[in-house]
Amino acid sequence: MKFGFRLGILIVGIVAVALPGMASRAATYDLSWNAIAGGGDTATTGGSYALGATIGQAGTGSSTGGSYSFKSGFWQVENTTPAEGPTIDIDGNNIYDALTDGLLIIRYLFGLSGLSLTNGAMGPGATRLTPQDILLRLNNIRPILDVDGNGQPDALTDGLMLIRYLFGLRGNSVTANAVGNGAQRMVPMQIEPYIQSLMP
Repeated sequence: MKFGFRLGILIVGIVAVALPGMASRAATYDLSWNAIAGGGDTATTGGSYALGATIGQAGTGSSTGGSYSFKSGFWQVENTTPAEGPTIDIDGNNIYDALTDGLLIIRYLFGLSGLSLTNGAMGPGATRLTPQDILLRLNNIRPILDVDGNGQPDALTDGLMLIRYLFGLRGNSVTANAVGNGAQRMVPMQIEPYIQSLMP
């Protein structure tokens, strides 16, 4: 108990010494609400500041305000899943469309890049606006573009099935002459649920 109390006093002392220096940066901080209940995070950040601490373990949760955030509780691990999950919304407009996302996927799988990749294939409200943004997105999700599961995302198999599905085709019309050699998913009842999982 004495150790915990001394540690608490040490942390309060460090904060008391550090706050005047931070306040000189023309920022106002309010630490009027607090609890010596515990928690901490190895890398709580906001702007150019970072804070990590552990005292006990009662108060847990997450708080944000402006560009600042604070997490308390057991040492928390950042979510390693990207904010954007593995979807085929390539241009980032929250619409799955054959003539935008499907076309971008096919062009990418054919090896196109730059303006050859993106010309005329960006949907309304797109948040990824440059060929570099689109290429980065496609590179990041390349493994999920392997619709038939044969380990090789390919324009004439996987890309073709994706764009067919995005055009509204279903059943054998999606898979006809488009399943690659060594495929793990070969029939519409395997292919369609997989594609749908990429369109949450």
